[in-house]
Amino acid sequence: MRAYLSCNKSTLLLSRLASVVDGGDLYSDSEDDNSSARADTSSTYGQDVVDTVYQKVLRVQEDHDGIQNQEDIKGLVETSMLAAVAGLSYTFATLLKLEGYLSYVLPLPIVLASVRSGIRSSFNCVIVVFLLLFVLMGPVRAVTYVLVYGLLSLSLGASFRSSLPWVVSVPLGACARIAGQWLYIMVTSWVTNENLLELLITNAHTLLDNMSSWMGSSGSASFSGVTITLVSMLVVNALFYVFMMHVLYTIILGGMGYKVRPLPKQLSRLGMRQANTM
Repeated sequence: MRAYLSCNKSTLLLSRLASVVDGGDLYSDSEDDNSSARADTSSTYGQDVVDTVYQKVLRVQEDHDGIQNQEDIKGLVETSMLAAVAGLSYTFATLLKLEGYLSYVLPLPIVLASVRSGIRSSFNCVIVVFLLLFVLMGPVRAVTYVLVYGLLSLSLGASFRSSLPWVVSVPLGACARIAGQWLYIMVTSWVTNENLLELLITNAHTLLDNMSSWMGSSGSASFSGVTITLVSMLVVNALFYVFMMHVLYTIILGGMGYKVRPLPKQLSRLGMRQANTM
C-alpha cells in the first residue's frame, strides 16, 4: 500500500513538473512572439521615418537645385546683356571717333557685371566682348579693347566687388592700365612692324631739342631723361584717370543702390562746400 501511494505521489509530481515545463515553454513562446512583433513594429516605424526624412531631403535638394539653376541662368543672361552693351558701345565710340570722350564710361558694363554677379562674371563678360568685337571689327580692335579697357575693367570690378580701400584699388587700377598700354604698344609694334616705343622716345627727344634751340639753350636732353619723363607722365596719367573713375563709379553705383565704399571724407567735404556755395 505504501509503495502504491509513493508511486502515485511520484507520478503526480512528474505530471506537475511536466505541466510547469510546458507552461514555461508556452510562456517563452508567447514572449518570443511578442518580442518579434515588437521588433517588426519598430523596424517598420523606423523605415517609415527614414523614408520621410529622405523624401524631405530630396525636396530640399530639388528646391536648392532649382534656385541655383535660376541664379545661374539669371547671371548668364545679365552677363550676355552687359557684354553686348560694352561691345556695341566700344564699336560706336570707335566708328564715331568718340573714344576719347567715352573712355570713362566704356569699362562700366564689366564693372557692373562684377558687382552684380561676381568676379567670374566679369571675366566671362570680357571674353564675350572679345569674341563680339572679333566678329564685328576684327582681331586688332578686339585685342585693343582687352588690353586698354579689359584689364582695367577687371581690376575695377574686383576692387568694387571686394570693397577694397582706395589706397589699394587706385594703384592697382593704375598698374592694370599701365600694363595694358605697354602691351598695346608692343602688339601694335608687332602688327605695324615698327618699334613704336623707340619712335615715341625719338620724337620726344627731337621735340625737346627744337624747344631748347628755340629758347637759345645749348644743352639737350638725354634719351634716359626723356624715357624717365615719359614713364613718369604715364604713371601720373594712369593714377589720375583711375582716381576719377573711382569717383564717377562710386557715384553711379551708389545711385543704383549697390553697396560700395563711400567717397573719401575730403571729397565729401569738398562736394558739400560746392553745394553750399551754389
